[in-house]
Amino acid sequence: MLISANDLTTSESALETERGALVNSILQDGDDLPPELLTDLVTEVLLSKIDEIRGVVMIGVPSCKSQGNILEKMIGPVSLIIYMEIRCTALKSMLLANGDDETTVRNKLKNFYKNIIPLTKHKKAIKVNGEKDVTFCLEECKEHLDELARS
Repeated sequence: MLISANDLTTSESALETERGALVNSILQDGDDLPPELLTDLVTEVLLSKIDEIRGVVMIGVPSCKSQGNILEKMIGPVSLIIYMEIRCTALKSMLLANGDDETTVRNKLKNFYKNIIPLTKHKKAIKVNGEKDVTFCLEECKEHLDELARS
């Protein structure tokens, strides 16, 4: 099962519900969802597919250590963390190219270094050069996942 934080937040923000409006407001302000809210979205997806799940690949989740701890208790220990490593200057350029303003980019980078970088220190974390060609990055990720499946 593939769970993408971006897909979850985009889908939720489109709903005409109180939570959808909250998510939309947070995204419009260029902020990240509170970890508890993202955890709720992930939990709902996992519970809705519980009988079908053989494994879970998450993109953009967890967004901080406390969220990682909650998810680990819920679905079990982490088997592998793949960190697509990108230089700060390249990451800033990508965010600006996506239409984010300087303040939003600064906030996203601050959050990234405060909450995401510590997750890359996990004993199951490996780094992939995220600045290489997409095909190369995907192939390298596939190699690591294949190795995990063989073990």
